[in-house]
Amino acid sequence: MSALKRLKRLINEKGYSYLFKKVLTKIFNIFFEKHKLVLQERDLSQKVNIEPPRLSSTIRVVSKDNLDFYESLKRTMLISGDYENGCIRDRLAKGDLCYIAEENNETMAHIWVSVEDQYIPEVDMIMHIKDGEGYLYNGYVLPEYRGNRLWPAIGSNILSDFQERGFAKMSTTAYTWNIPSIKASMRIGLIEKKYLILYKFLSFFRYHVEKEFSTTQ
Repeated sequence: MSALKRLKRLINEKGYSYLFKKVLTKIFNIFFEKHKLVLQERDLSQKVNIEPPRLSSTIRVVSKDNLDFYESLKRTMLISGDYENGCIRDRLAKGDLCYIAEENNETMAHIWVSVEDQYIPEVDMIMHIKDGEGYLYNGYVLPEYRGNRLWPAIGSNILSDFQERGFAKMSTTAYTWNIPSIKASMRIGLIEKKYLILYKFLSFFRYHVEKEFSTTQ
């Protein structure tokens, strides 16, 4: 069926008003963007249960003092699209840690954790981290290992370690459409607290909104 015939059929089935709205929506989306994240938090005063993965792996920590798995982590971050030249050492230098699940020197998944203020590029804002709090970010599981609960396994180990260090709270963010990530966080007790929303018109007007989470939304 030609494009013209498909257009005529659409008009006959939906009407001109439907087509007009679709065209306006397309034009609007060219100039206007909306990015919506959900903030999840967990109080670390309660016992943390370690989530076992569904396949053999070892949880390890990459830090500025332990770079044994640097190259393996770098390969995984290159696949995830999160790697920029020097970013691993820069993050480690400011005190961030990266927890990984590895087997035979291959990093299958990783989660970064920070105790410093963290820039969230998706909504162009700074996440202010208070003393005694941590923030999980840039978690990634290689596609071939997804479905094996590696994210909850790594995340629960992070929570347990930071609880032992006396931390009071851990938080993370995810796009609202990233249901697997949100569910993985919920599995280790991170509860949805609020939405972080960025409205952007062209490249110069930005408007931030924070809305408390509601199950009715």
